[in-house]
Amino acid sequence: KGMEKLPGLKQLLNEAKEALIVELWQEIQKLSATLATYEPCARAISQKN
Repeated sequence: KGMEKLPGLKQLLNEAKEALIVELWQEIQKLSATLATYEPCARAISQKN
Protein backbone atom coordinates (compact mmCIF):
# COMPACT_ATOMS: atom_id res chain seq x y z
CA LYS A 1 0.00 0.00 0.00
CA GLY A 2 1.28 3.45 -0.85
CA MET A 3 2.00 6.34 1.39
CA GLU A 4 -1.02 8.25 2.69
CA LYS A 5 0.84 11.49 3.41
CA LEU A 6 4.36 12.75 2.78
CA PRO A 7 6.28 12.78 6.06
CA GLY A 8 7.81 16.03 7.27
CA LEU A 9 11.13 15.97 5.45
CA LYS A 10 12.79 18.47 7.79
CA GLN A 11 12.34 16.08 10.71
CA LEU A 12 13.77 13.04 8.91
CA LEU A 13 17.37 11.98 9.32
CA ASN A 14 19.43 11.58 6.15
CA GLU A 15 19.18 7.79 6.40
CA ALA A 16 15.39 8.01 6.57
CA LYS A 17 15.35 10.38 3.57
CA GLU A 18 17.50 7.96 1.60
CA ALA A 19 15.19 5.08 2.51
CA LEU A 20 12.18 7.16 1.47
CA ILE A 21 13.78 7.98 -1.89
CA VAL A 22 14.48 4.28 -2.51
CA GLU A 23 10.92 3.36 -1.54
CA LEU A 24 9.44 6.02 -3.81
CA TRP A 25 11.75 5.02 -6.68
CA GLN A 26 10.66 1.38 -6.35
CA GLU A 27 7.01 2.44 -6.32
CA ILE A 28 7.54 4.52 -9.48
CA GLN A 29 9.16 1.53 -11.20
CA LYS A 30 6.26 -0.72 -10.21
CA LEU A 31 3.64 1.79 -11.36
CA SER A 32 5.49 2.39 -14.64
CA ALA A 33 5.55 -1.35 -15.33
CA THR A 34 1.83 -1.62 -14.54
CA LEU A 35 1.05 1.31 -16.80
CA ALA A 36 3.09 -0.24 -19.62
CA THR A 37 0.89 -3.35 -19.48
CA TYR A 38 -2.26 -1.27 -19.88
CA GLU A 39 -1.06 1.11 -22.61
CA PRO A 40 -1.40 -1.43 -25.48
CA CYS A 41 -4.97 -2.20 -24.37
CA ALA A 42 -5.85 1.48 -24.22
CA ARG A 43 -4.35 2.04 -27.68
CA ALA A 44 -6.29 -0.89 -29.14
CA ILE A 45 -9.54 0.37 -27.63
CA SER A 46 -9.01 3.92 -28.88
CA GLN A 47 -8.22 2.66 -32.40
CA LYS A 48 -11.51 0.73 -32.48
CA ASN A 49 -13.49 3.89 -31.76
